[in-house]
Amino acid sequence: METDLKKNMKRTVLGLAGLLCSLLFCGCGRQDDPVPSKLRVVAYVNQMCDEKVECIDVEKCEEPHEVIYTYRSKERDLEFEVISYRSPVYIMIDTEPLYYKKAIRTDYDIQVNNFYRERISALFEEFTDSGYDGLMLCSTSEVHSFAEAMQSANEIYREEISYNGKEYLESHSYGSIRTVVKASEGYENDTVGLGYYTIDGSETSAETYEESLRESILQKLRDGK
Repeated sequence: METDLKKNMKRTVLGLAGLLCSLLFCGCGRQDDPVPSKLRVVAYVNQMCDEKVECIDVEKCEEPHEVIYTYRSKERDLEFEVISYRSPVYIMIDTEPLYYKKAIRTDYDIQVNNFYRERISALFEEFTDSGYDGLMLCSTSEVHSFAEAMQSANEIYREEISYNGKEYLESHSYGSIRTVVKASEGYENDTVGLGYYTIDGSETSAETYEESLRESILQKLRDGK
């Protein structure tokens, strides 16, 4: 007579076998199985962005097994890749993949950011980069300058509305900048964080940013930091 433990193990094995069979029938399989088709890639691109683009190159790779589609915008100087491949799926961490599912990925968001990077980065060059901590604001004049830089950065990134609309900006910010100031004497750390300020194409004014920064500095002083 089987014990409850053996019965449970048997059910588990049968369940996994059934799962594997169902996955294979629904299109999930090995790493070298067919990847999503060109039609799937075209549909993916049409849903991903609003600007007019064209495919200018297709490269089929064996290791890893994938197809790389290079696209170019018809409206600006921008190229990006869309990759059709098989993505591993795991049941547990540190185990072999259970199967490989069809997937598509792209670097479109990265290339959009790169399109604005030179102009936006130039706005913040005057500030001291303290590495992991963020940008150091060393004086009231730098607080004012940073607020103006944030407004200008958002104005630049807001140009993306011409290509992808407001919905894109709402879900794809350019990035965030952490600001810090020098800590009060005797405080445990050298710097104190003022917060993160996100470049997302908003219409926030320089005055609003400056007011937020000044209030944050005052609060840190009240807290003895």
